[in-house]
Amino acid sequence: MELTVEVRRRQWSPAAVGSGETTPIFAVAKGERVIAAGCRITTPWAGGSTATITLGDGTDPDGLLPTADVTETTAGEYASAAGAYLAGNGKLYSAADTLDVVYTPNTPGATNGVVVFWVMVVEEETWKMVARA
Repeated sequence: MELTVEVRRRQWSPAAVGSGETTPIFAVAKGERVIAAGCRITTPWAGGSTATITLGDGTDPDGLLPTADVTETTAGEYASAAGAYLAGNGKLYSAADTLDVVYTPNTPGATNGVVVFWVMVVEEETWKMVARA
């Protein structure tokens, strides 16, 4: 039995420090299940910033990584603990979709942060093999 789990990574930074945006950063194919998500802030937002980032899709913009799981002004690794899609068995996509970063500047500070997002994806057939094992 061959089990395939793919970890996808992508670096992202907002286009403008003071402008909110929603940016698709990962494509998800029909039949793929997202089972984990997180990010590494390599360049934190400036001190005093109240900017927020989330990772999700068009149905639930923070379904994978809510802002409560990330401290945007501190460099480091953050994994989702509260994303609604990751409760239980992750999110199975029954149609192709994108995973999107939502950036809200609030009080953004003087400089943009830089973030490497990651998601762990498994094909549904692989997931079924694991469940039967």
